[in-house]
Amino acid sequence: MPEPASTPATYVRRAGPGTETDRLTRHHAQPKATTGDQPEPATARRRRSGPLLTKREQQVLEGMSNGLSNAEIGRGLDRTEDTIKSHARRLYQKLGAADRAHAVAIGFRMGLLNVGPETTGAQP
Repeated sequence: MPEPASTPATYVRRAGPGTETDRLTRHHAQPKATTGDQPEPATARRRRSGPLLTKREQQVLEGMSNGLSNAEIGRGLDRTEDTIKSHARRLYQKLGAADRAHAVAIGFRMGLLNVGPETTGAQP
């Protein structure tokens, strides 16, 4: 039984390999790049653009790894709690993390954090 004339495979077969129809069909069948809805994987972004986190985001992540609250991190860095929350949201997005604990775990796995003394200067 012949295929209906409206399927892409039928058009490609009729047009033949190497034709404009074939090229367009193959192009549009490939997965699309993300448009910003989903963050790019952190490892790919790090390889492509150098340091993954800004210095301040790194300091916030270090404070989180030391168990400090946003207010405590802010006092240690002389920033407001709202500013620390903004840095935290950006670093969650960059790391693809759902929350603080996830961000810290990713930070350790990626080598962004080391086990050792507090490094933010923030005091609890």
